[in-house]
Amino acid sequence: MDYKSFRENAIELMLNRGWKEKTAKKWSFEQSLFDHTLIEIDALIVLLPLLRQSFAPPFTEQEEQALLIAALLHDVGKEPDKWQDYIQGKGGFVSDVDRELAKEVVPEVVKQFGFSGIEEILSAIVLHMRRERSNAKVINRLLFGGHTNARWKMLADIVDAVDNLCSCKGLFSALNYLSESSCLSNHLKTAYHLVRIRGVSTTMLHRSAINMFMEKGWIPLLHYSNGTIYVVSGVELPQEPTLSDIESEFSEVISKAMQINYADHVVGSPVQSMMPKPDLFDYCEIQLYLCAASKLIGRGSFMKKTPPKKREVVSKYLFILENFKDQEMVPKSAVSDARKRWKSGQRVSADDEEIELHAARISAAQPEMCIFKFLKAALSEDMLGTEVTPEAAENYSDFAEAMGRKKTLTVTPQSVAKAEYDAVFGKGAYDALRYTSTLMPDQDMALTVSKFWSISGEKFGLDVSTIGNLLDDKKREEILIETLTNIADKVYSAIPEANRPTRISPEDIASSLIVDLIHPVQDMDMETLVNKQINAYGGTKANARKDKGLHICPICNQTFDGGTKAKADFVDNPEGHTNRGISHGSSGAITICDSCKYELFLQQIILGSQVTDMLVLFPRMNIGHANGEILQRKAIDIWESANMRMSEANPDPDRRLSLGMIYNLARKLSDYEIFRLTPSEIVELITYESASHTKKKYRKELINILKDFYGMDELIIEELNDEWGTDFDSVDEALAALIADRVNDSEARRLKAQAFRLSSQFHIVCQTPNMILIPLANPITMGKESDTNSGIRELYITLFLGLALDCSVTVVRSGESITFEGGEGVARVPSVPALRELIGADWVTIKDSERDISAKEWLDAIGAAALIANSTDFPERSNLYQILKSATAGYILRRIEQKSESGQAYIHHFQLLEKLKGVLR
Repeated sequence: MDYKSFRENAIELMLNRGWKEKTAKKWSFEQSLFDHTLIEIDALIVLLPLLRQSFAPPFTEQEEQALLIAALLHDVGKEPDKWQDYIQGKGGFVSDVDRELAKEVVPEVVKQFGFSGIEEILSAIVLHMRRERSNAKVINRLLFGGHTNARWKMLADIVDAVDNLCSCKGLFSALNYLSESSCLSNHLKTAYHLVRIRGVSTTMLHRSAINMFMEKGWIPLLHYSNGTIYVVSGVELPQEPTLSDIESEFSEVISKAMQINYADHVVGSPVQSMMPKPDLFDYCEIQLYLCAASKLIGRGSFMKKTPPKKREVVSKYLFILENFKDQEMVPKSAVSDARKRWKSGQRVSADDEEIELHAARISAAQPEMCIFKFLKAALSEDMLGTEVTPEAAENYSDFAEAMGRKKTLTVTPQSVAKAEYDAVFGKGAYDALRYTSTLMPDQDMALTVSKFWSISGEKFGLDVSTIGNLLDDKKREEILIETLTNIADKVYSAIPEANRPTRISPEDIASSLIVDLIHPVQDMDMETLVNKQINAYGGTKANARKDKGLHICPICNQTFDGGTKAKADFVDNPEGHTNRGISHGSSGAITICDSCKYELFLQQIILGSQVTDMLVLFPRMNIGHANGEILQRKAIDIWESANMRMSEANPDPDRRLSLGMIYNLARKLSDYEIFRLTPSEIVELITYESASHTKKKYRKELINILKDFYGMDELIIEELNDEWGTDFDSVDEALAALIADRVNDSEARRLKAQAFRLSSQFHIVCQTPNMILIPLANPITMGKESDTNSGIRELYITLFLGLALDCSVTVVRSGESITFEGGEGVARVPSVPALRELIGADWVTIKDSERDISAKEWLDAIGAAALIANSTDFPERSNLYQILKSATAGYILRRIEQKSESGQAYIHHFQLLEKLKGVLR
């Protein structure tokens, strides 16, 4: 039996009959007729090979064909409008079974598929509902059915059982039915995994559990957002994977996700935090980090400052240097005095030419300033601790510092750092380094770079009097990086190996996040657990604003001891309000658990930046394994196509992606059938072409960035060829090649991405069909529009994805818990009161029973509003909302006529108004 071919033909038949817009389930959860039927087909395809092992005699091919066609057509009685009206609450009871329609459709489909067994299929269809299975109707089929197969009743029972199984609300209900209430119970063994939904890590935990169950011989049957049901034949005796099995696999899955360039995440910003994620730092990679730090600021950026600003910075820099002639003056006093002198009106006696000379030196030194800043962060006490090896304690005893209340002389890692750093840059240099904070060119030049530039070139085998006279900027940076790497290596070597700062391992992350696996888990004493939770709640109250002791995580609500002080790098507003801290003193930053911290790390590692919102795609209650794999493949294909558009590899960066530009999407969507979209078509629909003035702007910016980075007043083709290893004849040819991704130089490609604003706006995290996550770097909005207008854009995108991919979709804000189980609808309406009042519900369903509006009609109407917005001339801040809340289409038409220069509306306006009419109240 060719199951794959059958599925493809069945899908085509259902699409042709419009089943994606028909409702099959409404009251306990929502599924389209297409969804529900395909789930049953997939479930049956999984079960048939297993049932062969226990049914005697095994199913014949004709019996399997009859079961598959019966599963395909068992709910054909839900297709007519009268049943669709009934499910929407518009009329009295209408049976799911339409005998006349079944008698008409079954022979046609059987012939189309080249199968046989029409009577057996009809019996399975008309008897699959419990209320239709009266003794009289069974006898009727027995006497007048014309069956040729004696097991026709058993086939009907199996179709009924699969239908009931796939109609269960939730994983536990389905498990209970399989184990106790089904004719399949004696033929199957079942198992399951269940998780607590957290975010990106949840998708990896799902993947790990599925991998291990399949490795043990279990077959996935149905996937839910929070778990999966597995089956094997009743004659088999497989073991369930243990918690340690899944945790081990979990660490492997996390390890694969973390195979990235860590320098991009470890090295932060010189104006904020140089090391925002110390957990990802590894002392063995210090040289890579220093190289990455050198690329944070171009060498020419400071020269763009205004002449007064240059004079101010240069003056303060020279004042600090002058202050350091006093050997007793410490960095703090030197800087403070320079500030006071400038503020009091003192100025250096230097002409404009001398100011420009110093400014050029400061500008050229800015990458080196960033290198020094990262070294400071890498050698901080928080990173190194206070212990050194016995050998280091002996070797650096002359540099011991007074520690503790008794001022005991102790050698610490800071003692070693000071000794090694000062040995290179001079006495007091390490104290000067430690005094620097965020990027301040005057301070950084005086306290770090000048000390480096004053070193004799002979020390590094150079034919220059001092390093500062070396005009080769790259060579000078390389010398500095090598020098600082050697210093750092000596400091790390002086620390006990166990204390050296290393990256958090995938095993440690898995160990922290495995708490989200609810089943299978080791046995636990519930009384002990409950008492622990009661005590924890009381004990955590006083620690709400402290970074020590027992806490309740403000993100996931789990109890923990330790944790991490929240940073703005991965938590919005970390000093925000929590009512758990009201009665416990002044406010302070909140502390989050390690599990949430690692979840946020994984989000940022995958996206490459902080996540603002997250699109969440999950099954409309459940999904079969075969269709789940297809959904995964679609998601991966979408990501691979989209990623090229968002990265430096884009050969046409004027064509880019936007989720918020729904005008562009709606304009192009009219040429496609949303229920048949391919992954490449989905990406094409959210692709737009930059305006001509924007194209010019990006090219001009690329030229300026290249000039700054390479320190050129004008781009010179010989120098570009030398930098890139190319042989272009002109600058224009070189720029065109770079833009078209034909220059194989990593720095040049990075600068192109910077100029054209190419970066990952979103990422698709798809490990299993249980849940697909799309972390977003920016919210779905355009300009400074109202929350309601932004919400309408967001709803349009979620409807688009929900209908195109046959799933439920919602947007979850950063820090918001994912609490949706599936089956709520096609798309969740953003929690903006005006928008929810406009829609009339929290979810847009396949068909709104009260207003008789389908999800597809809402998609078309919002798209029409976006396309007609300019003609209405409503304020951009709220134009979409103003259109959709209009009382009538006539009102919109009249406004178009008033705002039109000709005083008339045109044919395309009437076509768009036609799409809007159905949703206007």
